[in-house]
Amino acid sequence: HELGYHPHVTLGKFDSTEEARHWKAELEQYWVPVTFTVQDLALIARAGETPFQTRVRVPLGSALKPQDLVLLEELEAKSGARAFAVGSAMLLGAERPPQSDLDVLLVGPRSREEVF
Repeated sequence: HELGYHPHVTLGKFDSTEEARHWKAELEQYWVPVTFTVQDLALIARAGETPFQTRVRVPLGSALKPQDLVLLEELEAKSGARAFAVGSAMLLGAERPPQSDLDVLLVGPRSREEVF
């Protein structure tokens, strides 16, 4: 994008470096750290001077059921491979029907015979 838009994140906008440093020092006097959990990341965009709108939400973390996560951890420990949920578990996460199978992809250096 030589002359067009350059993707970025604006954390603060000041007219000068001095003004930015002034406000940094001012805010540090009574700043209290905040801790929170982020569940998704919203990607925003706008056309021209219109207001920003959320275009896509990207979920963070795992939406798998706790028992599915335990199973994946056990498979990794026993097989020496990485275990990934695929199929309905990947698509539906915790909304996967209880009667459906948990499809798993194992990725590792050992042969099938060694793992099973």
